[in-house]
Amino acid sequence: MLKHPKLNFILLASAATALTLGAAAGFLLPTLNSVKRNAATLELAVGYQPDSEGLNNLSDLQLELIANRPDADLARSRARYILASRALVGARSEDALTWLNGLEQDYTLLAPQILSLRAQAQTALGNENQAIETWKVLVDQHPQSPVSAEGLVALSGQENDYGDRAIAQHPAYPATVDLALQRLKGSDLKAAKQLPLMLLVARYGHKTEQLPSILEALIQHHGAQLKPEDWEEIAFAYWEKLDFKGAAIAYAKAPRTSQQLYRTARSLQLSEQQSQSRPVYEQVVQEFFKTDDAGLALKRLAEMSEGPKALPYWEQLIADYPDFKAEALLSKTKLLDKLGSQESASQIRQYLLDKLSDSDAAAELRWELAEKYAAAQQYKEAAQLASSIAKNNLNHEIAPKAGFWAARWYQALGQERESAQLFETVLRQRPESYFAWRSAAILGLPVGDFLSVRSLTPDMVKHTQRAVLPSASDAARELYSLGEDAAAWRLWQVEFVNRKAPSVAEQFTDGLLRLGVGDNLDGLYMIGSLANREKPEDKKQYEALRQQPDYWYALYPLPFFDDIQQAALKQQLNPLLVTALIRQESRFMPGIKSSVGAEGLMQVMPETAEWVAPQAGLGKEFKLNDPLDNIQMGTWYLNYTHEEWDGNSMLAVASYNAGPGNVQDWVKRFQQLDVDTFVERIPFPETQGYVESVFENYWNYMRLYNPDTAKLVAQSASEFGKVAKR
Repeated sequence: MLKHPKLNFILLASAATALTLGAAAGFLLPTLNSVKRNAATLELAVGYQPDSEGLNNLSDLQLELIANRPDADLARSRARYILASRALVGARSEDALTWLNGLEQDYTLLAPQILSLRAQAQTALGNENQAIETWKVLVDQHPQSPVSAEGLVALSGQENDYGDRAIAQHPAYPATVDLALQRLKGSDLKAAKQLPLMLLVARYGHKTEQLPSILEALIQHHGAQLKPEDWEEIAFAYWEKLDFKGAAIAYAKAPRTSQQLYRTARSLQLSEQQSQSRPVYEQVVQEFFKTDDAGLALKRLAEMSEGPKALPYWEQLIADYPDFKAEALLSKTKLLDKLGSQESASQIRQYLLDKLSDSDAAAELRWELAEKYAAAQQYKEAAQLASSIAKNNLNHEIAPKAGFWAARWYQALGQERESAQLFETVLRQRPESYFAWRSAAILGLPVGDFLSVRSLTPDMVKHTQRAVLPSASDAARELYSLGEDAAAWRLWQVEFVNRKAPSVAEQFTDGLLRLGVGDNLDGLYMIGSLANREKPEDKKQYEALRQQPDYWYALYPLPFFDDIQQAALKQQLNPLLVTALIRQESRFMPGIKSSVGAEGLMQVMPETAEWVAPQAGLGKEFKLNDPLDNIQMGTWYLNYTHEEWDGNSMLAVASYNAGPGNVQDWVKRFQQLDVDTFVERIPFPETQGYVESVFENYWNYMRLYNPDTAKLVAQSASEFGKVAKR
C-alpha cells in the first residue's frame, strides 16, 4: 500500500524526459507511452522512496518512472527487478534483459537471482552460449547461494559433474530435487546407485507426484541398506502424506526416541491396527517415563480401554504427568459416573473447579454443567457458570460460545443489562469468533444476520501490504516483499531445516510462503494449527502473533476474489458469503477432490454439475477443476438453496452441506426453536460445525476487509443501539 501523502501530483513531462533519464544512466530503457506517462506522478520519477510492498503494487508504467531515474538507489533497483521478472513471465525477454543490465552491481542482495533471470531470458531468446556463460558466472561467483543450484542444474546438460555438485551442495533446492527425479526417471530403482537420489526425494520432495512410488521402492528394494536416520526421513514423509500404514513401518525402524516410538503406535492406531498399537504405547510409557510422549501414550491407552480398565491409566496421568492432570481428572469423573461412583466424581469436579480453575478441563466442565442447568431451565445458574469461563479460561475455544449463551440465558431471565454486557464482552474479547458475529447482530449492529446476509454487498478494501517473514533470510524476505513468491519459496526450502518441530515463527513463515505459491490448503493449515500449540512458551508466542493484523489477513486470504465477486453478484449473493463458503469447502484449491467425489473450489458433485451447468449458462464442456466454471455452478446452487428457504442463509448454507431433504426434516422437527438453538440442535455434527465455520469465515472477511465493520469492531459495542429482544 502506498504511504506517501502527495501521490496526486501529476507529471506533465514529455516522452523525451524518460529517454533522457535512461540515457544518463548509461543504457537505453524501454520507452514510455507519452499519453500514459502524463498520468504518472512526479515524485515517482524524481525521488519518492516507496517500500518494497509499495513497489509491488505499482503498475508497470509507475515502476518504469522509478526504474528510469538517473541515480541508483534501492527503489530503482527494486523497480527494475520487478519489471524484469514481469517481462520474463510475459515472454518479453528482451525487455527483461534491458532492465537487468548491470543490476547485480547495484542490487547485491539479489545478485544470484538477477543472474538466474538473465540466463533464463537469454535462453528464451535462443542465446544459448550467452546463457551458459551467465550460469557459469552465477556458479563461480555465488557458490554458497542456493540459487547457484539453478546454474548447476542448467549446466548439467553440458557436464554431469555440475549436476553432481548441485546434489552434493544444495540437495534441498527445488531445482536439485527435479534433477534427482529426472535422473531416476526410467532407471532401475532396484539399483544400489539410485539409493542416494531416492533418499534425496524422500527427504525434500514431499510435494512431488513421484514421492509415493519412490518411498515404496525404497522400502521394497533397499530396506536392508537403510540406516535408522533414513527410516526417520521416510517415516516423516509418510506422516506428512497421512499415509499412516507406511509411517508405522518406517517409524518402527527410525532412531528410538520418545516421539518416534509414539508415532509408531499412533500410526498403527490410525491405520486401524489398534491391537498392535497397544503394546507400543506401553513401551513408550516404560522407556520414556514422564515425557510428554509418554503422557500422550497413556491418554491413548485410556481412551482405547473399556470401563474400569481405563481407570489405572487416568490415575497414572494424574499422579505423574502434571500437564495432563486436569484432563485426566475430568475424564476420570465421566468414567466414575458410568461406574456408579457419583459422589467420588462430584468431589473430583469440585477439586477441578477450585484448584485447577484456569485449566482447559475446568472450562469444559463449567460448560458441561452450564448446559445441564440450562436444559433444566435454571438459567441463572447456567449463566453464572458460563460467564465465569471468560474470566478463567478466556483463550479456550469454548469461551466465546459460553459468553454468548450466558448472554442469551440472561435474556431469558429478563436481565437485559447483564445480557448486553456479555454480548459486548464476547465482541470485544473474541472478535474473530462466530459468536462475536451473532453477538453483534443481536446488539443491533449493521453486520447482517441470517435473513439479511445474502443481499448485502459490502464495500471492500483489499489488504495489499505484505507481512514480514519472521524466520527467513534477508534475500527471501526481500523477494517475498517484492511479490516474487516462487523465488522466495525456493530459498525457504533450503532454509527451513526444522520441519519436524518448527518454532511458531518458522511455522508462520512456512504458512505465508505456501499461500504465496498457491498451496492454500497446507498454508492455511500451517497458520491455523498454531492455535493447537501446547507448550507454554509456544502458546505465549502464538498469543502475541494473533494480536497482529498480518496473522488474520494470512488466515483469511482472498484468492479468486474477482471471479467470486462477478459470479456472486450475477446470482444476487453476497460475495463475502461465497468466499466464506469456498474457504470452508476447498481452502481455495481448484484441483481438490473429496473422498465422495466432490470437486473444485465449491466442491460440486459431478452429477449435480450435470444438472446445474445448463441452468448456470455453461455448456456441456465445463470443467469442474476450472475455477470460473466451478464458481459459476457453485454460486448458482447456493442461490438455489437460498430460494428454497426464502433467503434464509443459515438454512441455505446447511442445505449446501447436508442437502435440502435433511434440512427440511430438521425444520419440521425444530420449527419452534429460535435460530441460535436451531443451529445448536442440527443433528449432523459435520453440518453443525460447517454452518458455524462458514459464518465465522464470513464475519472475519467482513471485519478485515469492510471498513465500516472494522470500525465497529474497533469501538465499544455499547455505543451501538440497544439489545434486540427476542
